[in-house]
Amino acid sequence: MVLFLVAAFFAVIAAYFFFKSEKETKKLFETEDELQKQTDRERNKLLSIIGSMPDGVLVLDTSLTPYVINDAARRFLGITAQSPSFADIAKPFPTKIPLAESVKSAVSKNTVVTFHDLKLSDQTFQLMITPVTEKNGATHTVGVTILLQNITEEKSLEKMKEDFSNMIVHELRSPIVAIKDSSKMMIKDDSMGQDDKTNMLTLIYNQSNKLLGLVNSILDAARIEGNRLVLNKTISDVGQIARDEVELFLPEAKKKNMTLVAQISKDLPLISVDTVRVTQVINNLLSNSLKYSNEGGTIQLIVGTDDAYEKDKDKGHIIVTVKDNGIGIAKDEQDKLFSKFGQIITDKTSISTQKLSSGLGLYITKGIIEAHGGTLLLESETGQGTSFSFTLPVARLMEHVSAIIEKDKPSGEHFTAPPASKMVN
Repeated sequence: MVLFLVAAFFAVIAAYFFFKSEKETKKLFETEDELQKQTDRERNKLLSIIGSMPDGVLVLDTSLTPYVINDAARRFLGITAQSPSFADIAKPFPTKIPLAESVKSAVSKNTVVTFHDLKLSDQTFQLMITPVTEKNGATHTVGVTILLQNITEEKSLEKMKEDFSNMIVHELRSPIVAIKDSSKMMIKDDSMGQDDKTNMLTLIYNQSNKLLGLVNSILDAARIEGNRLVLNKTISDVGQIARDEVELFLPEAKKKNMTLVAQISKDLPLISVDTVRVTQVINNLLSNSLKYSNEGGTIQLIVGTDDAYEKDKDKGHIIVTVKDNGIGIAKDEQDKLFSKFGQIITDKTSISTQKLSSGLGLYITKGIIEAHGGTLLLESETGQGTSFSFTLPVARLMEHVSAIIEKDKPSGEHFTAPPASKMVN
């Protein structure tokens, strides 16, 4: 809203000097040609300012004759005529917005007229009609500015935030209710057998973990947004991390009659990463592939190095790819995945699957990889499966070890770095 008011202010100022320049031009034309040229130059500067504004700006006189229409306004209103009339301007507006009457009201009452959440085609705007006044003895109105600010993205973000908040409330409520009901049953039922108690405690434990996982996701997202994500790096074997995750997800893959395979290059370099966070990333990507792949599908986890590493072992990246032949993601939907509240809902996605996703997973994944100095890449087409790849830079191992030794060694003592194979966590 503040930016909207600032834009309106500059539009009114520019329009005021525009009308003033018109009058001054006529006056100066009668006196000196050079002064007229100077006035024209100043007028053209004002027109350039209006023309370059990202918001739609229109300047009308009191008889509704258009003086200025910038490119943004033409684009928003679909105006193609070189010299459009007021009817051309008013045509795209819905009938509930009487533009002519609103302009006349702004002029006669010398007041600003505002419309919020104005729908034009498939976009949302704020509309402000502001009178342009001039003092020449008495104050009188010489015209109006119409400012159109496109707030489609802001509205979309508001909707995403609202949906996200509703989802979080639902996801928090469900485990809390389950924990409350189970514990209440255990307290009230003295005759409950040991097996029933064990089942109840297992339920409480599982729901507590679900609750903790959701809270941790919210906290991670907040840390990433505030650039406060801390990495606890150690010398690690990314190939082994990948193998462990495949073993973890094999039972779930078998339940869905899916094939989960790992293709891990030999002689991968040990690199400096936060093992817990990299595990979290691979876990999230494998979980998504299992969730959005059809029964009987195949998921591949591929770990290797790029060409830069093959040329120089002190440079380059390890590349980790999770590839499936699932439902895929439409090109125009892919950017949403990496936003904080992004979640894609397709006809092939079940309601239960949609509820299982908070929309934070890939936002957190991207933040973790970028904090390591890597990148997260996506390749997908609808019905053709999805491939997520991320890179992790190959740090100079001995430099990392030397830094640790230099930090920890007492003065006057000499330390020898242990073999790399013994430093793997």
